[in-house]
Amino acid sequence: MFYINIIPKIQFFIKTDPHNLNKSLPTIPPDPKNFQARDLGLYIHIPFCRTICAYCAFPAFAHKTAQIPEYLIALQKEIEIKSRLFRHRKLRTIYFGGGTPSLLEAPQLEQLLTAVRNNFDCSECLSVEIECNPESLTTEKIYAYRRLGLTRISVGVQTLDNRILKRLARPHNADASLQALAALSQSGFKNFGCDLIIGLPYQTFAGFRQDVEKILTCHPAHLSIYFLMPDTPKINSFIADCPGENEQIEMWLWADNKLSKAGYNHYEVSNYALSDFESKHNLRYWKRQDYLGVGLGAHSFYHGTVWENSAIFEEYLKSPGKPDYKLRLTGELLLNDFILLALRTSNGIPLAEFGHRFGEKKELILSRSAEEWIVSGHLIKDDNKLRASTKGWLILDLITKKLCF
Repeated sequence: MFYINIIPKIQFFIKTDPHNLNKSLPTIPPDPKNFQARDLGLYIHIPFCRTICAYCAFPAFAHKTAQIPEYLIALQKEIEIKSRLFRHRKLRTIYFGGGTPSLLEAPQLEQLLTAVRNNFDCSECLSVEIECNPESLTTEKIYAYRRLGLTRISVGVQTLDNRILKRLARPHNADASLQALAALSQSGFKNFGCDLIIGLPYQTFAGFRQDVEKILTCHPAHLSIYFLMPDTPKINSFIADCPGENEQIEMWLWADNKLSKAGYNHYEVSNYALSDFESKHNLRYWKRQDYLGVGLGAHSFYHGTVWENSAIFEEYLKSPGKPDYKLRLTGELLLNDFILLALRTSNGIPLAEFGHRFGEKKELILSRSAEEWIVSGHLIKDDNKLRASTKGWLILDLITKKLCF
């Protein structure tokens, strides 16, 4: 039942022959005029945290904060190097992820933004987004973020149950989360949201419902609701204390209905937003639009090619931006990637576009494979699109695997 909470472009690498991976940097297409009009998103990874959460599977460190200045120097170097490769591309979105980007002081964040704006064309940038933890988001930082041109803030609440937060090694309590959300609301910063997780240890339906209702009183423009991934290695120590599958389903169905009635659009498998408050950067992933990742372990997708930076801290400092691997998406890998990402969105798979890209025969095979799921009510076919129904979201992993070639 668990959602596909994965980094874009990664799932199908498992099926790829490692001998086909090319570790060189991507080359610029031979006809630059054809690509000057194409825009680019920029992801910046900040791998520092106060504590490492018990469920975290991302490259992050709680014992390297003294090396933040050194890391920022390496990050700026990578930004300069990558800007030479992509000088003809206009940045449309900038996203600071982690880790905990809000651990950076405002002058450090300004330092990075200045490097980006000095090296890339940001004249048509639509959004600058940042992930924050409640305990490191102060009123002063909120106003500094507005001054620096940030347009969206995402707060990692996860739960308002202090017992659960302590079990997860989260560095904040419920009061810190509510204070951060209240500060955002009172500051006039409208485009903010928060993350919640279903399936946490000691979590109950009643407790989860109370969390959502409290958070809605803070009027966030966006909510992300994730299922705890069962294959994250660190959760083995507390998986026995987590609610069962049926109770998790009950939580999600209630939340989906509650948010729908409150005016939130379920625009992506794990994301809900008020009108025009969707994450512009994350939408690039689901739409298969080009994005560049800089920083430790960051992923990039450019002109059908995927690559990943080294996730080893010392290696990154020595050679910022040197890719750990590179993979060109072709054939069934590209086709499956299209299915995987399109099904994550409420728009689903546009069948006409699918047929145009991959051929009418492939479109016919896909449509036939989808028939059993349409009959069962897990998929809906309308406006020549194939999309998940409410109960289809709950088994999207399974449906995706069955539809892929």
